Amino acid sequence: MSFDTLKPIMPSLAAAALIACFSLIAFLAGWSLYVENSQLIRKHKSIESIPQFIRFIHRRDVVTIVDAETVHYNYSVTIETKREEACTSLLLPIEFDLGFTKKDKDDRDFFRNAVEMVYLEVDGRRKPIDSTVQFRELRKVIPDSAHDIHKGVTIYGLLDIPVPLGIGYTRCKVELEFIARKAFSKLFQREFIYIDIPYVTESMDIRIKGAGELRVRGVEGESGEIVEAKSHFLQRVDHAETLEEKKNLHEWQTGIVWRTQYPKIGYRYVIWFQAYKDPNGK
Repeated sequence: MSFDTLKPIMPSLAAAALIACFSLIAFLAGWSLYVENSQLIRKHKSIESIPQFIRFIHRRDVVTIVDAETVHYNYSVTIETKREEACTSLLLPIEFDLGFTKKDKDDRDFFRNAVEMVYLEVDGRRKPIDSTVQFRELRKVIPDSAHDIHKGVTIYGLLDIPVPLGIGYTRCKVELEFIARKAFSKLFQREFIYIDIPYVTESMDIRIKGAGELRVRGVEGESGEIVEAKSHFLQRVDHAETLEEKKNLHEWQTGIVWRTQYPKIGYRYVIWFQAYKDPNGK
């Protein structure tokens, strides 16, 4: 068949080829979305098989770094429980590696002042900061020698928050702010923050930003990843989960944001970051 014979039908062939190409692209995009949704559905079904007393519908953390001495932590979560079960208390684990010096070792108020509660709201109503809202447990790991004195110290707390979820009341929203002091002593080198998953969590976003001229960017951590997923019990990196979750970390305003759905319960996620100064920042 000569070219002259094909010439009259060339536009039709080109159009057919173009339609086939777009159809293939649409199929591949649809298949990718189907696979992604199927994975999420399987993850959701596996979550549903776990006995649940409390479920986090949405959790949002905003970590604002003022300087190496002061960090404001805003925590907001909508929780849900079953109608036939009462829930009067919510325990939130909070852990920081604090900058620790020889002077701090002799300061009796160092640990007491390391974390300061600013406010607590439950369903929009401000609650008093009293004995019911406090760190129930502090774990102080004191360095054994002068050589270790600058490696830091871990402060661990279980924040006990009263919630009004009696029988028949299924949802409430908790918002709080606290200040952590000397939490990021290596701010301009490389730092990290722990995100623990003690309850089934449907969706979550974690935001880390700088105040004033400070900016925050993600950096590779000890395993070479910006986001690390670890089994809290085994203390081992889950490489498959790590590879999946690092896709969910993006730049945001003056920092970074990590958004995810159904993080693994009982896991600890570690986000690595570094601060720098922007002279044009306000």
